[in-house]
Amino acid sequence: MEYPGYSIYKSRETSEEGIINDAEKMVKFLKDTLKISMNQILVMGRSIGSGPATYIAQKFKPAALILISPFTSIKEVAKSKYGFVGALFVKDRFDNLERIKHLSSPLLLIHGKIDKTVPWEHSEALYGTILHRKYSHRLDACNSYCHLVLPPNMNHCEINYENHILKPIEAFLEKIKFVSEQSVPI
Repeated sequence: MEYPGYSIYKSRETSEEGIINDAEKMVKFLKDTLKISMNQILVMGRSIGSGPATYIAQKFKPAALILISPFTSIKEVAKSKYGFVGALFVKDRFDNLERIKHLSSPLLLIHGKIDKTVPWEHSEALYGTILHRKYSHRLDACNSYCHLVLPPNMNHCEINYENHILKPIEAFLEKIKFVSEQSVPI
């Protein structure tokens, strides 16, 4: 799904509500028109895309959720970059920390340790929230599997896709026994 305001998708205002609406339409198209079941769908989001991806995963329960350089919330990114005062000027959108509490799909988090745009501690906080649920006898958390990968030499834009992204995703999909011939990544 293209993020409004980028590339060819420039014709509308970018808002959390509009992005969520687009994401829901896409999932409904896959399910209702193409007749693809949710256990065949992987949801992946990178950076700002982690917001709609987490929303879709907690609402529709896909085969798995993969987040690359995710944030806890937009407000917290502003706070980590500009301090408390910077956070005052940013609306709290895409509250991944709250939404991930309701996630039941397996989860993979990948975040570079030298990311200055979205600090890796955001992924650590998301992972910690899932682990807290998991060890608080909420066995539905991550469908009993979640994993955090923190490549030491990966930042927000300079990524070795094979080592930082593809290999961890491949290992994760093997671990959750995801059959790629029947899958539809979105």
